[in-house]
Amino acid sequence: EHRAGVYCLLALKDGRVVSGGRDGSVRLWDPSTDLCDPSTDSIPTIIEHKGHVYCLSELDDGRVVSAGGVGGAVCIWDPSTGQAAKIITYGFQKHVTCLLVLKDGRVVFGSEDGIVRLWARSNDRISKIAKHKGSVRCLSQLKDGHVIWGSTDGSVRFWEPSTGRANQMYFSRSGIACLACGDDPTRVYA
Repeated sequence: EHRAGVYCLLALKDGRVVSGGRDGSVRLWDPSTDLCDPSTDSIPTIIEHKGHVYCLSELDDGRVVSAGGVGGAVCIWDPSTGQAAKIITYGFQKHVTCLLVLKDGRVVFGSEDGIVRLWARSNDRISKIAKHKGSVRCLSQLKDGHVIWGSTDGSVRFWEPSTGRANQMYFSRSGIACLACGDDPTRVYA
């Protein structure tokens, strides 16, 4: 079990569950066995971040992305082996607070430093998409492929992956901590 609170959960395609916590650990659970029982000590710790783990996502090849920790470390790991395949530390000054795997395989990260970054797995490059005055707390992808995110500075932005343009959609006097979108790409709830 985690030594502190759980911040994020991810249900894998194979039925197992991954959890990330305030204690910096990423754990793999199998709901079909008693490994979800907190009284057992046999729940494997896959990755230890140097700080909280805020977000998890699954890549199309089954590997898992976990993010958090001091300096914004992002880890790509294989749940079948429990081994880290890649650790990304460059470009992040503070915690990565949210991430989103795009339909084309690229990964978008929002962070405490207010920067939204894009990782292109094909060439292993990270580029800056946008900068906010507050931290970026949430990311989502619309059905048409466009990406939206919200920041504690009160803004919600809309990004077109095909053109690379980020436009401000909305501004609130209070910070944005979560987003939801449905089938209608003209409606975003923040």
